[in-house]
Amino acid sequence: MKLFYSQNSPFARIARVALRECELLKTVEEIEVINRTPDSPLLAYSPVCRVPTFVHDEFVLAETRTICSYFDQTNSDPLLFPSSNECMKDKELETMALGFLEGIAAWVRELRREQENQSLFLLDIEHQRAIRCLQYFENKMESMEVKADFTFQNIVLGCALSLMDVRSLYSEWRVERPFISSWFDEVNNQNSMIDTAPI
Repeated sequence: MKLFYSQNSPFARIARVALRECELLKTVEEIEVINRTPDSPLLAYSPVCRVPTFVHDEFVLAETRTICSYFDQTNSDPLLFPSSNECMKDKELETMALGFLEGIAAWVRELRREQENQSLFLLDIEHQRAIRCLQYFENKMESMEVKADFTFQNIVLGCALSLMDVRSLYSEWRVERPFISSWFDEVNNQNSMIDTAPI
């Protein structure tokens, strides 16, 4: 079994954290790749050619949540998706965390462009989205709706906050939102997060 990733992809990082939490590191080979090149080794497995990509014999999975769900199915007691599919409250938190991460990733991509080519409109859109999402999760944590366990939604949220910190986006969030800041410190100190930290 192989898991293709790039070091700075937050979506690949989610799969790598899940791999460790599900204790599959000894059976799945992690392969770092550059996936936007015409000679990427990923092309031998997937026309999508994006990370993460998981390969197991005859099938290939090229989407983060599906990969994590597959990892979780190896456990007798599900860790990443412990609730039934009918638990809409968990679904709500999961979709908000994914939307938050997608916004942070878009913000980072825009900042990588030459400054004269950056869209101030897009940067403001993502900044405002981050503020709204942070307040949403601050409220959820204050009301104890979000725990520090390693469910899929919490791994996504932890990776989003980590990316925001590493890229120095909206540094004021820690002072303004003590509940989510404390939650993040606890989650970010786990070995699976430390081992997969972006550079």
